[in-house]
Amino acid sequence: MARWAPQRTDTLHALAEEVLQNYGHGRVVVAIDGQDAAMTASFADDLAVELRRLGNEVERASVAAGAQLDAVRATVVAPFRAAGGDGYLLVDGNGLLGELAGLWNFSARLDSRVVSSDRAEASAIVNIDDPEHPRRVFADSC
Repeated sequence: MARWAPQRTDTLHALAEEVLQNYGHGRVVVAIDGQDAAMTASFADDLAVELRRLGNEVERASVAAGAQLDAVRATVVAPFRAAGGDGYLLVDGNGLLGELAGLWNFSARLDSRVVSSDRAEASAIVNIDDPEHPRRVFADSC
């Protein structure tokens, strides 16, 4: 049985379109969470490129594992939102969907496992078993 393996650019484009459809105006903060720091940062960088390609202002930030809610809100999210106008901030890190989950308008969890406790908090789940062919996963029980 053949397995669906979209190109990385297609998956990034689809995620960018979903973010834009749901959050077309204002200061939008998007979290990219994952275990592998380098892969998570690379995915967030590539998503930022795609959002820019689609004509949007995009900023990037990384958050260290174990960062505290108040610190992230004060140093990363609040300054971005205070700038006004339309724009997107893509934040990558590990553990963004736990205590920090309420800071994000949209979040994606990069995962190579079948089960993850953070999946319930994510707007989108992306399987990265094959980094060049990441696949969107819908973790519903239907």
